Formats: sequence, structure tokens, C-alpha cells
Amino acid sequence: MSGSNVCGINRVHNYYLWAVSGIYLFAFTSIYTQIPGLYGDDGVLPVRAFAQMDKRGASAIVEAFKRVPSLVWLGPSIGLSFASTLEIVALSGIVISFLGLITKRFRDFWSYSLLFVLYFSIYQVGQTFMWFQWDTLLLETGLLTALTAPLNLPLLVESGPHTGLTFWLVRWLLFRLMFASGVVKLTSGCPKWWTLTALDIHFESQCIPTPFAWFVHHFPSSLLRLSVVMTYVIEIAVPFLFFIPIKNLRIFAFVMQVIFQLAIILTGNYNFFNLLTTVLCLSILNDSHVKTTVVSANTGANSGLKRRFLMPKLIRKVITGFAYFGLMYWTIHLFNINWSSGGLSTSVGFDNNQLNQFILWALPVSISLATLSLVSNVLMAFSRCLILPTSGLTRVVNLFYTTLYTSAVVFMFCVSLVPHVSVDPTHSVRLWPVINRWHKSVDRFPVANSYGLFRHMTGLNGRPELVIEGSNDMASAGGWKAYHFLHKPGDMTKAPKFIVPHQPRLDWQMWFAALDSYQNNPWLMNLCYRLLTAQPEVLDLLDKSQLPFKKAPKFVRIRLFTYRYTGKNAKNWWRREDEREYVPPVSIESLAKYIKANGIETSPTIDLSDKHPFVTKTLSSVRRLCTQLPANSFIYSLFSAALLIANF
Repeated sequence: MSGSNVCGINRVHNYYLWAVSGIYLFAFTSIYTQIPGLYGDDGVLPVRAFAQMDKRGASAIVEAFKRVPSLVWLGPSIGLSFASTLEIVALSGIVISFLGLITKRFRDFWSYSLLFVLYFSIYQVGQTFMWFQWDTLLLETGLLTALTAPLNLPLLVESGPHTGLTFWLVRWLLFRLMFASGVVKLTSGCPKWWTLTALDIHFESQCIPTPFAWFVHHFPSSLLRLSVVMTYVIEIAVPFLFFIPIKNLRIFAFVMQVIFQLAIILTGNYNFFNLLTTVLCLSILNDSHVKTTVVSANTGANSGLKRRFLMPKLIRKVITGFAYFGLMYWTIHLFNINWSSGGLSTSVGFDNNQLNQFILWALPVSISLATLSLVSNVLMAFSRCLILPTSGLTRVVNLFYTTLYTSAVVFMFCVSLVPHVSVDPTHSVRLWPVINRWHKSVDRFPVANSYGLFRHMTGLNGRPELVIEGSNDMASAGGWKAYHFLHKPGDMTKAPKFIVPHQPRLDWQMWFAALDSYQNNPWLMNLCYRLLTAQPEVLDLLDKSQLPFKKAPKFVRIRLFTYRYTGKNAKNWWRREDEREYVPPVSIESLAKYIKANGIETSPTIDLSDKHPFVTKTLSSVRRLCTQLPANSFIYSLFSAALLIANF
């Protein structure tokens, strides 16, 4: 029996499962290319140091596993180093997600559960370089994907009646992500968001811009302000349409979200994040929205079920017209949009008190709307169980699994309410105590996370950028030469690159470090130490075609510059000003003491090397093969290969 005829959303659901496999492939491949330089024994943040094996011996493994559960800690017990174990975990994720792209057999509960465990294992030991919202979003998405994927068990239809119910959780996750991302921009009190001027500096100050960002930065200010208004509308207002059972409104919401994500992808290198959000948008749709035609003996039964829950045509038209009119009216009214002879003008037409009142209204409304939608999906799931033209035993089995999945969905929904209502802690809605207890019981795991991007805009007076320099003569002013990174701004003559879905995590963290001090970023000093020892794995994270020294220099320093885009007619892409000394000139001896004081041993005191030469050689051969291309090109090649094989 075709699951498409059972649940009514199966084709879109299959697209979703396939796309999640692709996102996992991007994520695992990206981090795999960076493991030696980031987490190897001589990397920037060695996993060995994180486990504190050098201080507490073998007992540290047990303590580390209790503190942060991860498959990586099993390495020493089977004769492998942490770095090798981490590589095996990442390679396993690449293989499984690749298989998920080319064959439906690997798009089931078991494959996605394993992908979740593998990525969670990397996330747990990833430290500073993995503490991003897109990593937690991928983990939460992966968990929900495992729930919504087929179980492939006997007597259970391919996509059982519960599929639409579990897929609903993905839609709820998308709502929470978008709503929180919009609201926090205002609740943060950031003046750039309140004056609608955030995009005047965003394209210049974001972490790793694309070439398109330079051009968009030079758009008229009135157009950029209108874009901020549309950001609020798409992130705060439109998500409420996700749960309206009207085809035109759902398609409208889907199109608006996808266009928004594509605009971000074109102007910013946010790795797989916006691609993942676009994939989540598939949960808004069902098969009728993508106009697929399914011919089956069961079509009549499904049509009867749909008619039973069908909304009268007149009511649908009234609600649709009211929704469109309301969006237009309140957008113009709340943001004082005015077209006059002087051009387009916009400004925020509400104050902080009115915003607070809206949040106090919106949170209960969103929960109520989601609850109604959830109840509707539960009723639909059980109704499908009853009308399935199957044997009595199969019907009982599906009723059992639907009941089981309903319990899981209700639990996940309740747990997710805690981060949802805390979008603004000063105005959080009170929940039943049992819900808070449930959330606390799973708080260690990425079951339900808080989201909210770009609360505060940075780079109000240009983007702060760190430049690491080396020298063999500290007294010579002209002896300092800069190290160049692969993707972050440095050379003012070089155009920004487009590297989605790859995330160069060292380049990203350099952007955050520029907003803080080196005292709060001990990994940065270890990076400098590795440059003074010319560590090959770490140098691989930089632009090796422009290394300033053939051998390691005697000293390094870091200077803070302010970068700005050039004007329209300039030859360069950037102009910069030297602001101050960020890290004074340091030698290898002084750095070694500082790094050790911050918990990172510069050389292992316990032998944790690989005990299996065959494994070591195999991993080295695989890495040499995979690093023949730049990381983003390697990701494109793997994905293209999967597409070719799948369509062969």
C-alpha cells in the first residue's frame, strides 16, 4: 500500500526526508574537513585537553562521558585517539547521509536516529566551534526527523497514519524559530532594529559576507528600511498562517519564507542554516499544494476523509481575504509606511509598552492556535487508522503506533513550550508545573531549544576584524607580515566568496573574538602558539597559498582593524583603519605558559595515539583523497555525485 494514499502528505514528506539527508551531508562533510586543525592533539582546541586526560588519567573518560555524553569518548577503550574517533564519527555520518540521498532504504527511523547520535557526539566535544544555533537546530530537526521517518516494521504501512502528526512537530519548530527570531530583535532594545536601520550596516558587518552583500549594502536606505519591515512581517506575522487549514494562505506563507531564506543565502554565508530552514518550510505544505496526482484504489476513502474535515468555501474566502487585508493594513499602520513625492518613508509606529502587550497576547494565541492544529492532526491520524482498508491485525498495529506517537508528539510539544514562552523572560506565560519538570528532565539534550538571531547589531562604526601577524624581529616595524584566512575579510583587494553550505569555523570564531578580548578566548592564544610551531594541521585552516613565512616566525601579534566596504567606484572591496593592538607581540615560551594555565597542554603527557596502524593509514588515505579540493568544492562534488547516482 502506498503511504501517499494513507497520510495525504507523503510526497512532500519524502522530499523533506531526502532534503534532511542532504543537510546532514553538508554538516558532516564541513566539520570533517576541519577536525585535525580544530580538535587534533596539536589543534586549536584538542579534544584530549577537553577530556582532561592529561590531568586525571583514564578516569577522566568516565567523567567526561557523564558530563557530556559522546561516542568520541569510546576511542581510547578501543585503541584509537580522540581525533581518529572523531573522524570515524564524521565519516560515518557522511556515508549514511550520502546513502540517504541516493536510496529510500536509508531514509527511515533507524538511519536518522543514528545520524542524530553521530552529530550529537561531535557537537558535545566541539566546544566553542560548535556552539551555534544552527547546530542545535540541526540536532532538534534530526530528532524530529527520526520521529517522522518510516519505522520499516512489519504490519505497519510505509508511512503510517501517524506521519502527518509527527510531521506537524517540524512545522511547530519552524514557527518557534521564525517567531523568536523576529521578536528578539525588538525585545533586545537594539536601536538599529527600532529605527529600521539594521540592514544599513548588516551586510558589511556580518561574519562572512558574499559578493552580493557588497552590492546590496549600496541599495538606497529607504529600500533597506523597507526590507527590515518585511523581515518583521515574515518572521513575526506570517508564521501564524502555518496553522491555518487554507491552501492559499499556506502556500503564501511557504513562498514568503522561502524567498526570505534565499535572500539571506545570496547575501550571507550562513553555512547550512538557511538551507535547513528552507527544508523546514516543507512542513507547511501537503501533497495538494504541490499538485501531485496520485491514482489509487484508496483515493475515494481519502477524499471522503478530507470532505469530512473540509471548510466551507465561503468561509475560506472570507478568512483568506481578511488575512491578506490584515497583513497589509497592520504593516502600513505599525510601520508608518508612506509614499510621497519625497520618496518612501518608514518608521516604527509603536513603543516598547505596546510591544510587551503584543507579546503577552501573541504567546497564548500561538499556543492556542498550535494546540487546535495539533488536536486536528491527532483526530485525522486516528480517523485514518479506522478507515484504512486493511486487515484487522494491521489496523490494530497502526492504532497502537499512532497512540504511541501521539504521546511522543504531545510530550515534545509540551516540552517545547518552555523555550517558546521564554522568548522574552520578563513577560513569559505561566505553564503547568509538570511541563517545566518534563523540560528539565530532557534539558541536557537538544530536544527543544531557544532560538533568536541577531538580537543586537554589531559593527555600528565598521566591522572589527583581527589580523594575525608574525615577525622574526620584534623591533622592526616593517618585519611584521600578516597571515591570511581562507574566507573571512583580510586582503582588501579580494572579493568575498560564496561558500554555502560550508562553515569555516575558525573564520567564524575570529569574528566573535574581534567583538571581545583575547582573555575570554583562550583558544585564540593556542592558535597563535600553533602558528609559532608551524603546525601543519592548523595551517591547513588558513590560506596556505599566502603563508608569510616558510618557517615558523619567532613572534606573533594580533592587531584590531576596522573594515568598511568601499564606494561604488573604488577598485578594492574593502578599506580599513588600524585601531589598536589586540594581543601584544608574544613568543612561544610566553604563550606556552599562558595556554597551560588555561587548561590546554601543548604536548600530550599520556599516550593516546592510535594502536591500530591499519586504521591510521586508512584514515590518512581517506583524508588525503578528500582534501584534494577546497572544502566547499568537496561538498558540492559529494552532493552532485549523490544526485547522479540517485537518478542513474
